[in-house]
Amino acid sequence: MWRLKLLKYAFVLWTILILYWLFSYQVVKRSAPKIRYISKIKVPARRGEIFDRRGHALALNVPGLIVYQVADSVDRPDLLEKWDIKPLDGLPEGRFAYLIAYDVPMEAYNDLKKVRGIRIDNFWSREYPYGRIMLSLIGTVNRSGMGTRGVESSLNDYLYGKPGYLYVYRTADRKLMFGADLPQQPPQNGYNFYLTIDADVQEFAYRELSKWVIKHGAKHGLVIVADPMTGEILAIANYPPSDFKDYAVKDPYEPGSTFKIVAYTYAYENKLINPSDSVSTGEGYLDLQKHRIRDVHPLGTITWKDALVYSSNVATSKLSLKIGKYNLAREALKFGFASRSGIMLPGEAFKGALNLKVSTWDSVTTAGFSIGQGILVNGIQMVMAYSAIANGGYLLMPKLIRGYEKDGEFVRTPDRIVIRKVMKRSTSELLTSILTEVVDSGTGKLARIKGIKVAGKTGTAQKFDSRTGKYSWNRVTSSFIGFLPADSPEYIIYVVIDEPSGVGYGGYVAAPLFRKIALFLLNRKTMR
Repeated sequence: MWRLKLLKYAFVLWTILILYWLFSYQVVKRSAPKIRYISKIKVPARRGEIFDRRGHALALNVPGLIVYQVADSVDRPDLLEKWDIKPLDGLPEGRFAYLIAYDVPMEAYNDLKKVRGIRIDNFWSREYPYGRIMLSLIGTVNRSGMGTRGVESSLNDYLYGKPGYLYVYRTADRKLMFGADLPQQPPQNGYNFYLTIDADVQEFAYRELSKWVIKHGAKHGLVIVADPMTGEILAIANYPPSDFKDYAVKDPYEPGSTFKIVAYTYAYENKLINPSDSVSTGEGYLDLQKHRIRDVHPLGTITWKDALVYSSNVATSKLSLKIGKYNLAREALKFGFASRSGIMLPGEAFKGALNLKVSTWDSVTTAGFSIGQGILVNGIQMVMAYSAIANGGYLLMPKLIRGYEKDGEFVRTPDRIVIRKVMKRSTSELLTSILTEVVDSGTGKLARIKGIKVAGKTGTAQKFDSRTGKYSWNRVTSSFIGFLPADSPEYIIYVVIDEPSGVGYGGYVAAPLFRKIALFLLNRKTMR
């Protein structure tokens, strides 16, 4: 009997197993999709955002949509056209999806989801609240979310973040199935950056610069505002703005008379001259190897101090020959010319036209170099050079990044970075006093501010005409650079106006705009 019972139980168990297998095969196996393989999907990180020193947004992420056409035709083209999306008459051969719209606003989602034949993906677009005012500085990103210009490019590795990934099952009909058992890595979002830029100063500088460039019929203009004690950049304004060039670093030019501080710094540091010593400028010209160097007006015999106050090319050229070409070239290098400034912006033009084979220089080359001819500079280099006079003799690295936010924690950058000592404090004080006289009674009188001591220097650089092989007064670069208050500097402002029409002297074209921006800064400080 027990054998019959065992046989009976075995038969029942076998029957149950057969039924389970049939159910599993017919219902579960046939109803489940056939998995062909496992795919790895990239999960993009959210790009970091950019703010000014006071937390004003300069570059933000805004949710949007990307639309792909996945069929030869769509059933509701009217809904697509409502959002300026034009569908294709048919997919290109061999394509299963085709991008037909980029950066579509989220408001379009309810309409788009009613359209068959398209695929909608989420997308983070980039928004720039200050638009053209910050365009050259902040830059842009491309469709892949990568920075291509300005700060967006130079900080891209940190803003972009680290993409994550996940693995999914892919079925025979191309559908994706997420599985909890598959590995995945969440993305790490990019850092948020806080710049040293002050958006209010940037906006004012841009608007006034645009008026000035238009008023003087100029090719373009540049304004840089900085703190000479820390190297912090408060504004870099370009007009007209460009999304592919920042004139502050990418467009080198001959600086003209603002470069004369190199020769005078060396001369005073090494006691080659005294401010009260006399120098003859003759009838306002100096002939060197059949080349004539001129002053704007004949000055006769003047002191070395007045030679800088009234910007004598003849006196400075004579001084350069006293200094010697090797010493002059080394002094320029000490000031940071012909080397990278360290500004966190892409594509800095830093070498300029400084001929490092100084042995080939003749007296004309040496003299021209001392008055800002034959040397190309960029705006940031000039600001840092004059900041060294303002802060007691230290060449600083320009500071554009105030700090960054990583995983919710704010990390502040160093207050300032000293590159090297350029001059003794006594020399910087002497130069400051002379540059103050430039504004009080010299070529920079239109930069004067009642009740405030301003130290500054004008520049009017003739452009070289390749057709004639000579410098021409028809095309000039007009500039003014100064700091205030002279006895305790808080701001340094550099104005460059490229190819103004009519009278192009830096004291006439650039100095008044310097004054406007300086007054804005002083009034703004008083109101706070």
